[in-house]
Amino acid sequence: MQGNVTKFIEFKYPDEVGLYQKCLSKGLEPHTNLRSDQLSETTNNALHNNHLREAGFTLLEIDSIVKLHVATKVIKRYLETRGTNLLDIFDAFKKLQPGAYSFDYLYILVDFIRWEAQAYIAQRNLRPHATSFGMGGDAQPTLNISTIASIVAAHYLQENPVFRDYVQCVVKIGTRAITADIGSSDIVQSLRGFYPEGSGYISLAEMGFNKAYTPPVIETRRKLPEYGLLDICKIIFPAANLSNAAVAVTGCSKQEYEMPMRRIAEYLNSVMVIAASKSGHDEIMLGRSSFAMKKPGKSWVVKSVEIESDDSSRRFLRARNSLNEQEQASIDILRGNADEHVLEVVGYNAALLILPYIDPADFESFGKKMTEFLISQRTAPTIVKNESFRAI
Repeated sequence: MQGNVTKFIEFKYPDEVGLYQKCLSKGLEPHTNLRSDQLSETTNNALHNNHLREAGFTLLEIDSIVKLHVATKVIKRYLETRGTNLLDIFDAFKKLQPGAYSFDYLYILVDFIRWEAQAYIAQRNLRPHATSFGMGGDAQPTLNISTIASIVAAHYLQENPVFRDYVQCVVKIGTRAITADIGSSDIVQSLRGFYPEGSGYISLAEMGFNKAYTPPVIETRRKLPEYGLLDICKIIFPAANLSNAAVAVTGCSKQEYEMPMRRIAEYLNSVMVIAASKSGHDEIMLGRSSFAMKKPGKSWVVKSVEIESDDSSRRFLRARNSLNEQEQASIDILRGNADEHVLEVVGYNAALLILPYIDPADFESFGKKMTEFLISQRTAPTIVKNESFRAI
């Protein structure tokens, strides 16, 4: 991937206020050729860049140009040296904090990882699909809800063809545990056979991002909360819609993550659903939760939902001490062998994958329909493991 850095940096990325086009009209390319003799990176950006002022840029525009240029240099340095030195990695994560620069640098990162993933995605020849990509590492460890919900939604779509003009299958995207104890890639090996044919799981490692998850990177990411820092990977990877899905569902465990995710969805002009719970989980959970949905050309739709919470349900949804126990609890849910509130949590998260094709006002009733689908597995199971499973 290191050899691709130059090509990546030479890409052109428009920003949301047309600043990039204005730079081009003045003969400047802030992502590529603003050398040190052209640009001062001091804190008093405007006063030390008289040539930009003389070219007709406002003080605010000059500040944005400088910050974007600095962010690009940080990204380039990280891509050239990543995965090797803890201090360099930590420095990159610290400098690329959301809000440190304009949103443009997020678009640069998103376009880069999408570009890296496209060769793999093209080979898979995926049908129109919904995708689920959780952040992981939320307030308190739970079962892998988004993975279980993706299986439920995949079976529901197979049995209810009314949605097939829009979305035909479900692709779950995930990683091995980074900031959580058990990641989706850890548990999916035993659950993979429960997906119906055409749906399934793709790991970031399969897409070619295994080098971005070296032990030093993982160690650094796990330490970020100790320093009050956000994890940029928890924004760009879930929000990037790497598989070009018809519907991209993700979540945010902290409020600070949501706005950057929204801006990425607007930049990509994609259909995105972002879930969050009051308890600090990156999905709909017991108690009060909410979702935000964006369709191209439409405003964000935000809605709150509430699932009754009790001690028994909370205990059941907690992460288990071992991978085997976590797998068994997940299979119990797929068979409907859990109390109704637990099944509602999974059913509501499964409903998010079809949300853009129903009236948002009907979301709770549709979530209950998904819950009833899970309850029906107790007596007439259709979510069964397929030993001859054909991967997507």
